[in-house]
Amino acid sequence: MDEFKAFNIEREKHLRTAVPVLKDAYAAHERKLVDSRHYGDHIWVFGDIVAVHFIEEAFTPKGMLNLKAVKPFLHLRPDCYVSADRKCVNFRQGGT
Repeated sequence: MDEFKAFNIEREKHLRTAVPVLKDAYAAHERKLVDSRHYGDHIWVFGDIVAVHFIEEAFTPKGMLNLKAVKPFLHLRPDCYVSADRKCVNFRQGGT
């Protein structure tokens, strides 16, 4: 599933790698692959950070996510995201 297409997610131009970067992400980083290992049904990927993207207004002066200024969008599983604020929780299924 192409999650960018399924959820109409815009991409930001990457700086140092060819990885996709979420345009509206409060923070993201690009990494150079160092190693990857299989553990059960998961693959753990390790890398060196080579570029950082962030929206300054989304963070407090101490570097914490400012929950008064942003509404986090969380990835629960491949076809489901959830956003939350102090008043409600919104689910979004793939293709809707």
